[in-house]
Amino acid sequence: MQWLKAYAAWYEIPLAFGLLVALNQLVWPEWPGFLEIDPHPYWLPILLFGFRYGITAGVVSGSLAAALYLGSAWHSVDPYRLEDFSFYFLPGTFVLLGALIGVVTARDRARIAQLQAENAQAAAGLQHVQEEARTLADVNRGLEQRIVSRMSTLVTLYEGARRLDATSLEALYPALLDFIAKTLEADVAALYLRDGATWRLHTSHGWRSEEQRPRSYAWNEGLVGRAGAFGRVVSVRDVLSDEVLVGGALSSSDAVMAGPLFAGEGGDPVAIVAIQQLPLTQFHSAGINLFSFLLGWGSRAIGRAQYVEALKAGEILDPEFQLYSARYFAARAEQEFLRSRTYYLPLGIVLVQVEGLDGLRVAQRDRLLLALAQLLKGCVRDLDIVARYGAAEIPFAMLLITATEQHVAQACAQFRERLTSFRLHAVGEGFDRIRIRVGAANFTPAMHELATLLQAAQQRLLHSDDYAAAG
Repeated sequence: MQWLKAYAAWYEIPLAFGLLVALNQLVWPEWPGFLEIDPHPYWLPILLFGFRYGITAGVVSGSLAAALYLGSAWHSVDPYRLEDFSFYFLPGTFVLLGALIGVVTARDRARIAQLQAENAQAAAGLQHVQEEARTLADVNRGLEQRIVSRMSTLVTLYEGARRLDATSLEALYPALLDFIAKTLEADVAALYLRDGATWRLHTSHGWRSEEQRPRSYAWNEGLVGRAGAFGRVVSVRDVLSDEVLVGGALSSSDAVMAGPLFAGEGGDPVAIVAIQQLPLTQFHSAGINLFSFLLGWGSRAIGRAQYVEALKAGEILDPEFQLYSARYFAARAEQEFLRSRTYYLPLGIVLVQVEGLDGLRVAQRDRLLLALAQLLKGCVRDLDIVARYGAAEIPFAMLLITATEQHVAQACAQFRERLTSFRLHAVGEGFDRIRIRVGAANFTPAMHELATLLQAAQQRLLHSDDYAAAG
């Protein structure tokens, strides 16, 4: 059977042409070799065997078809027709097309074989990867079973470490206390900030409303005051064993241990963390060393936050919207107003009010304000100032330097046109309720203070039309 499959073409081709010759004798005996039939029936085996078996079968079937065609013409019709060269076009086409079909088939078969080899290689690689994935899954399950008892501690450390990246001191202090308390497994803790010679309570952890705990400590009072005075971690054990620290009895509401937080690694103490209730199993040398380590970590975070706040206090640009900051706008507006008043130069101020921000999510609000900031920047000249404004519903302001009323009106009209074409309602849900007002005012010699000019712009806000950017 395998031999028959391997050499099937060598008996299928003669058999197919034999059937065609027999059909020719039975049905069209007056047209030997199908000489007058178009399309010629010999095309069928040429196409069939060429596409099925390749170039050899295509050439053999084409040659056999040409031989039968010419032989029939010579034997049964008119031998003199063989002297016409145009008569050889069809049999020549049999051979040529059979060869071309075989070449195309061979090329496609080679490509298919290549793709099959690549597919087999990819399947082997996939099987290998799946085996590795199963092995890694088994290892992962084993590791999860070994660390499941420590998972809560790891989650606490991870979340706390992320919260220590805060650059705002108001957000950082509670995060520090919560992180330290959870890491030490302390039930009750508090953080005190320095206020002159006193340490005043800032935030607490685990306090109950009925408990009476100190709200402040003097500079050297209790463990809190002593930790700040000595600049290191102080515990009940130190007080009981060190004569230098003995300075009066400790109350029952005092801390088990306390330690200072510094303004950076080399700064002064700015806060005290007091651990006021701690499991006995956690009160040991390793726990105190961990407390010292966490305080050092927190001190570095405080130093970084203070540095960022110092940069923000003196910054010129608002990093969130890439505009000038409200602080810079106030200083520059005062400067330009004084110059206009001195030299009677034109000056314009435009305030942009956005109503409905409270109904948006934080991400939506930021996206809207960023879009409005870019629209405003495209409506002014290079010398003009587009900045943040201090009011909650007035996020932006424009300071148009040496701008006449006509120039200010053109800038407002351009902003209105850009806002209309922006199609704000198509940006997302909730934006169709946003209302945007624009109030503009120009300097006049009768104005003696910048506040008068700003008040005039705010009055224009009250009387301006709503610009709903619906497009």
